[in-house]
Amino acid sequence: METARQAIANLSWYFTDRLQNAFSDKNLPQVSLYGQQLLSLFDLQTAIVSTDENMLLGTWLEKAKRHGKTPAEKTYFEWNARVQITLWANREGAVQLRDYAAREWQGLLEDYYRPRWESFISRLEIALLTDTPLETINHYDEELPFVYRKKEYPTVPSGCLKEAVTAALRAVQACRIIHREEEGEQDSFEENVKKTVTL
Repeated sequence: METARQAIANLSWYFTDRLQNAFSDKNLPQVSLYGQQLLSLFDLQTAIVSTDENMLLGTWLEKAKRHGKTPAEKTYFEWNARVQITLWANREGAVQLRDYAAREWQGLLEDYYRPRWESFISRLEIALLTDTPLETINHYDEELPFVYRKKEYPTVPSGCLKEAVTAALRAVQACRIIHREEEGEQDSFEENVKKTVTL
């Protein structure tokens, strides 16, 4: 499972690099294409980590809430657990420690990290479409609502390792189709992924 997860993480860097180049080249269609491909990796990664109870946000939050004796204490411990894996600190400290924990957990991937990337990709597209500078935002304010949410997350794994391996190989195949001009490099990478995830 860990190898499959890492394969997806590596592919995310592949797409962020191409997204950056597309924006520098002011190529709006490619920004949209690579942006959507990058976002699709969050779904694949979620499928992978959902098979491991230790990579479920719900497991982390429930452990924290168990320390509280009253509803208010449970709320406090849940809030604190959410802060530790996202903002890490108050407004001043978060500037230096942002993404310090950086957990690739089910729950965080779809409700914390994916929305951030959706927002960023939208700003890239709008900047190119309107020929204006990229809008800057206050990341702390954008991410703060997550730590106050009360959404419950699963504590029981779903899917199986076979599905996780399939998800990793799907990501490799998607990358290969989009970048046929680099097919030799992608074939080599795909073969390496197949070898490592089936050990």
